[in-house]
Amino acid sequence: MRHLICNDNFITVKMGMKAVRALVDTGSVSTLVSKELADRLRLKVLPLKMETLFLVSANGTALEVIGKAEILINISGLQIPITARVVRHVSHQFILGVDFMRQDQVIIDYKTVILSVGDDLVRAPLHSPYRRQSYLTNINSVCIPAFTEAIISAKSDKRYDDMAIVTEPLSSFQFKKFAVACSISFCNSGRTVCRMGNFNPFSLVLIKGTKIASVEDPKVIASCTRVNQTATPQDSSSMSKQSID
Repeated sequence: MRHLICNDNFITVKMGMKAVRALVDTGSVSTLVSKELADRLRLKVLPLKMETLFLVSANGTALEVIGKAEILINISGLQIPITARVVRHVSHQFILGVDFMRQDQVIIDYKTVILSVGDDLVRAPLHSPYRRQSYLTNINSVCIPAFTEAIISAKSDKRYDDMAIVTEPLSSFQFKKFAVACSISFCNSGRTVCRMGNFNPFSLVLIKGTKIASVEDPKVIASCTRVNQTATPQDSSSMSKQSID
């Protein structure tokens, strides 16, 4: 596995109720889980049959494989069964290898910093454990009625004051509890706004201080085109009729 590991090649997956940071490593032929994580999650370690008992790490040292484990991971709501080799003294607790990428049709887009799974069935943002992530939180408790969009006031880090930011949905909440629109917002005095949607058939209450979106630098945008949405009087009347119905 001689491969330069990219700091931004991590995604967050769920194993049961536990969130685990996983390295997506195109240089690893196999998916690996550390002995420590397997013990912590109480995974059943099965004996190896014809498989090799040793792998070679990126720095050339041998990794002892003590068995394999069947794991059900959750990526953005999609449950995926995988087989991982259980290894002692590995540098990362969970490594998704090429076997996982081939089996589940994984595509890594470094331009958008997104990993897609299952022929773009679900997506997960790539991130770095070494970079501080900023979030938006709602300033006041709000109630969003069923099947309604709302623009709510959000608290931002003051280092973004007088700057434009890109708001991105949180993979742990997007289309599960609510939906957040990717947008460009301006920050002032530690405040900005965020467009949210409640797609549920019941009202949604967000308690003050809830994480609702992540913050990205506008430099991640390759191009931006303004769209003019000017409705004609006829369109407006037809929309009103539809909403009344």
